[in-house]
Amino acid sequence: MQYYTLIALTASVGLNDVRAEQTTTLVPVDRLLGTQQTPSRLICTFEGTLHTPKDAVSPGIPSEPRTSQQKRSYYIDFQNNLYRREVERESFGGAGFQNSFRIDVSDGKEFKEYSPKSKNMLFHSGKYRYNPELVLRKNSATALILDREDLSVLLAAGKLPTRSISFGDVTQLRVANDPSYYTASGVGLIGDLECLILQSGPTVDPRNQYEVWLAPALSNAAVRFAYRLRGNELFRLDIAYEHDHKRPRPSRVQYFSQAATGLVLRADLRCVDYREDAQIPASMFDVAITPGMIVQRPDAADWYQAGENGERGKSVRELVALESQSGLLTNVIIIFSALAIGGGGFALYWSRILRDRAR
Repeated sequence: MQYYTLIALTASVGLNDVRAEQTTTLVPVDRLLGTQQTPSRLICTFEGTLHTPKDAVSPGIPSEPRTSQQKRSYYIDFQNNLYRREVERESFGGAGFQNSFRIDVSDGKEFKEYSPKSKNMLFHSGKYRYNPELVLRKNSATALILDREDLSVLLAAGKLPTRSISFGDVTQLRVANDPSYYTASGVGLIGDLECLILQSGPTVDPRNQYEVWLAPALSNAAVRFAYRLRGNELFRLDIAYEHDHKRPRPSRVQYFSQAATGLVLRADLRCVDYREDAQIPASMFDVAITPGMIVQRPDAADWYQAGENGERGKSVRELVALESQSGLLTNVIIIFSALAIGGGGFALYWSRILRDRAR
């Protein structure tokens, strides 16, 4: 069994002297993780700034560092494996940087990525008019429903990656933490907060590793999470908490990612709403197909426009052909919507970086 050895110095004051006494305490790792309590349901919202470093998307894009506003809301039912995320932020697409809004829901089996046309101006551009508003997926690996910043919500709720579950896997929200996956690697300080550092075993790629910092003074809440590739820190999350609650509640999240100059701040978010065990209507975990919506299904050879009752209507290819024949549309370019909204562009960017570095 893995143990932490904590050494504390206490002062004993006598009549004529002050004596320091050393106390050693052994803390098993499974007890550390066992003290973390996950709420049955969670509603929370974070607001703050998104920082895009120069050349983050590609050389010259952006030409200068950018700072914009973002808002992230979460509705999570841990017991029933249900997840919903709403993100308002600036994203990069074919027409440059634009404000975007996206809703992602999951029941652990199916993933729905919804980008309402009314809140995404890019879709009003002629060549993007047939980008899908609703994308349905069956494979969590292809669903872009978690950005790095989102991991902080799961960590703050006491959910850590396990041996068989990668970080941020929303298909396994009710799976318990696995103490055998972590080893005690040391003690560190964040400001004046003493932390116990856990190090994961190998991930799917044995060169990758997670590092989790727990704060005993905050009921062993996770205050730092780092992801390393060959020992090199690729990104880090720092989570600050409020102390005046039965359980610590996250108050601020800072996300740092690697750039040419080292780790740079990418997001700075503050919690504006946090409700544990609140009731969440079942309808929050679904997105209905509405008439005229462009839908992409995982088993469909082509995207299609929904009919009056949500049924499959004409395919996008048929719609384009009809408009071309009538002379209303002469040039339609369809670009996969994940590059345009919801942070998918940056997710693709980072997936390529990680892939290249793993070679």
